[in-house]
Amino acid sequence: MNEPPSVSVRDKRRAFARTSVQIPITVISSQRRKTDVANGKANDLSEGGMSVMVATDLSVHQPIWIEFKAAYFNQPVQVRGVVRHGSEGRYGVEFQSAS
Repeated sequence: MNEPPSVSVRDKRRAFARTSVQIPITVISSQRRKTDVANGKANDLSEGGMSVMVATDLSVHQPIWIEFKAAYFNQPVQVRGVVRHGSEGRYGVEFQSAS
C-alpha cells in the first residue's frame, strides 16, 4: 500500500524518518576558490538531512549551504550540510548546522 507523500517514512537503515517534499532550494558551494550558486529542489527532508536535485557538480564530502523558505515563517532558512552521496544531479546531504 502506498503512503501519501506528506507522511513520514522510517527506513530501518536511516536514523531519521523522511518526509516527501517539493521545496525550491538554492545550493551555495565553494570549490577551488570558486563559489557556485545553483537553484534546484528538495525531494525529501528529515531531521538529519535532505535529498536535493540541482544542476551543478558536487563532490562527496563537499561542504555546502542550502537555502529555502520556511513554510510557516516566510523567512529564508540557511542550513550547512555535507554531501554524503550523489549521482546525476541528485545528492544526499547531511545537515551540519542551521541558522
